[in-house]
Amino acid sequence: MNKPAFVFLTNQWPKDGGGGIGVASRFLRGVARHWPPSGRQACYAVLGDECFPVSEPRDIDDLLSIARPVPRLRTIKWVRQALQISALLEQHQTVVVLAFSPFFAGSILGHLRRRIRVLQTEHTTNGIHMEYLAEKGKRNLKFWAIRHAALQNLATSDMAVFPSQRAADLFLENNPQVRAALSGRARVAYSGIDDCLKTATVPQARVPPEVKGSLRIVSIGHHVPIKRIDVVLYALRSLLDKRPPVPAISFVNFGGETEHTRRLRELTAALGLEGTVQFRGLRPNSEVMAALVEADLFLVVPELAAFDLALLEAMAAAKPIITSRAGGNPEALGQAYPFYAETSEQVCASLERMIGGWQGAVAIGRQNRERFLRFFTIKAMVDRYWDLASEAADFPSRSGVAVGPR
Repeated sequence: MNKPAFVFLTNQWPKDGGGGIGVASRFLRGVARHWPPSGRQACYAVLGDECFPVSEPRDIDDLLSIARPVPRLRTIKWVRQALQISALLEQHQTVVVLAFSPFFAGSILGHLRRRIRVLQTEHTTNGIHMEYLAEKGKRNLKFWAIRHAALQNLATSDMAVFPSQRAADLFLENNPQVRAALSGRARVAYSGIDDCLKTATVPQARVPPEVKGSLRIVSIGHHVPIKRIDVVLYALRSLLDKRPPVPAISFVNFGGETEHTRRLRELTAALGLEGTVQFRGLRPNSEVMAALVEADLFLVVPELAAFDLALLEAMAAAKPIITSRAGGNPEALGQAYPFYAETSEQVCASLERMIGGWQGAVAIGRQNRERFLRFFTIKAMVDRYWDLASEAADFPSRSGVAVGPR
């Protein structure tokens, strides 16, 4: 009764991918292996509207292997979540909720909310689902209503957890209506990922592209303007126009298609890159990881980013990376990383440098992997969340703080 219960909550069934749901899937797989034994016997996953104990590794592995539907009506889901947590409060004095989706159930728990400590994670860009906004348009009232409710929920949480310091700074800069409410309560917990090289077949020799005659580039990102795939296409055209001839280039993009896809395909054709560029859409994670492991380098230059899981996957795969300084990228790779690029000219120049000094690029890839193993493993993420959950368990009760319109 005296020990707190720890609840890991999502409004959707966790699955590998990006955003909070992707982080939740990886986190849950690591909980039963790395969550300290002192807290493991009181761990629960509330997924959608169902509650499961997760004290053993097999519990969560079996659980996540079967996708289950969640109620279509959100209100029913939130009521059921509230009932699940109320039942836990009959056994525990305090419940610490680590929410990877907005914890709207907290608003209907009444006086019981005083016995709950909420760590609300925020994995969107500036508090806005940019991909959704690009697809549905800025005038989508449903989107803005959900966003406002999510901001209200974040402001009344006990702790707001961001995937990088830059993500936290951007969020607070662009959402001043919650800045005061979150004063002193914003924290950073870097996301972690599985080590793809533990099971993947890794090429033993890194043959320079000019020797083998080809350069395989992988990019992971949805077809939305902030991913700036067009910048990469212009850079590839410039590189192919260089003399002496560069190796044959294969550029493969994995990402969800949107209304922007048509423009990207038209630009690809206009630049004469049909034989170079492939848009493969959304593919199973195993297929994407296999392509990444076999690639020579990873290339993304987003305009905005919170903390890119695909970037971490490329680091784990020991790939040299060309990327922008957006969001948490410098926190992942380090401020002094030598291959940041913002424009098509800079991307082209970075590609030339890598091709011309391939052994140095391979060494950069090894350094990227070493940095991943030091900071961005699943265990490192779970350890950080344990520290934050332990801190939150000792917080005094917090009453909600109303948030007005911006």
